[in-house]
Amino acid sequence: MAGRLFAQPDSFGVKAWTLFANEAGVRDTITFKTCLDDTATLDRVRQDATAGRTLGVTGTPYLLINDRLFQGSPGLSHLNQYVDALLIQRETDRARGGM
Repeated sequence: MAGRLFAQPDSFGVKAWTLFANEAGVRDTITFKTCLDDTATLDRVRQDATAGRTLGVTGTPYLLINDRLFQGSPGLSHLNQYVDALLIQRETDRARGGM
């Protein structure tokens, strides 16, 4: 779905989201439409957008892991190294009696 959306950004607001979903191969378009129509979904999107603006996010992709904000695509190997280091630090902290 993300690939389909990024390929057609000029169609946002013009083309129905369910058409994007169909083109992307979303099988359960009924559940997809139900999710779109749910006000809780819109509230969550607004919360995320507000949080992004607070962090200075100006576009996509951005990725937040703990207190580190990645702009653009840092690459899978870089992300794996970063997450592995966080996991090692967490285990070290636990072994020392911290959290």
